[in-house]
Amino acid sequence: MLVGSFYIINELKVEGGEVSAKIELQSHHPIFEGHFPGEPVMPGVTMIRICEEILSESLKIQYRIKESKSIKFLSIINPIENPSLEIFIQFKPQDNQLIADFS
Repeated sequence: MLVGSFYIINELKVEGGEVSAKIELQSHHPIFEGHFPGEPVMPGVTMIRICEEILSESLKIQYRIKESKSIKFLSIINPIENPSLEIFIQFKPQDNQLIADFS
């Protein structure tokens, strides 16, 4: 789990089929030392894992992404320049699965 060491959840709201979270990145985390030295960038896989963890915490179930139709990283996240992030998730149950959109 990345929560607690890589990021901290400052605010978490669940309303209907929507989750919103405000998180604070821990820029001293070792992931940033290797990705990339002197110019830290959040790896895409950690962005995905944060979304899984926030949805799991919100719904009180273990959630893992099984498949994706599309994943787009629209901008670089530097933890020094952007130490706080807002995450929005829309979800709905469908055919014994949970369909979710993250942004």
